[in-house]
Amino acid sequence: MSLKFDIRGFDEIKKALDKKVEAVTKGVDAEMDRTVFDINAKQVSYTPVDTGLLSSRNNFDVSKPLNMTLTNDAEYAGYVEFGTGGYVFWGEWWVEGSIETTAATWKGKGIRKVNLYPRPFFYRAFFEEVPKMLMRIKKVIAE
Repeated sequence: MSLKFDIRGFDEIKKALDKKVEAVTKGVDAEMDRTVFDINAKQVSYTPVDTGLLSSRNNFDVSKPLNMTLTNDAEYAGYVEFGTGGYVFWGEWWVEGSIETTAATWKGKGIRKVNLYPRPFFYRAFFEEVPKMLMRIKKVIAE
């Protein structure tokens, strides 16, 4: 004599899981897109304005799902963001170890001594908004 049992319903479970994955993916993507818009708005508002070129170079791309890209391709963006010479600084709001290498590249080669204070606009907005995004994503996943 043998013992036997059948488990049925895996197809229904798989369909339900697929729907949940799709809903979570859409929700997370929407939160990421929202965050990019929020970051970009802050970047624009934080950008020091002389001619307006630096501010106009704050761009973003959300064309790929679950992928966000923020850029500022002005040649001097890093000098404004981090400062130069002895005044290079990466801000108290940044995560330790996350950006020092990038900031250090703007220090200069010592050809001439120019010390400009940093006027953070780019990474500052990012680090202010990402924790909010993560909290919203946790809610999406928990639903």
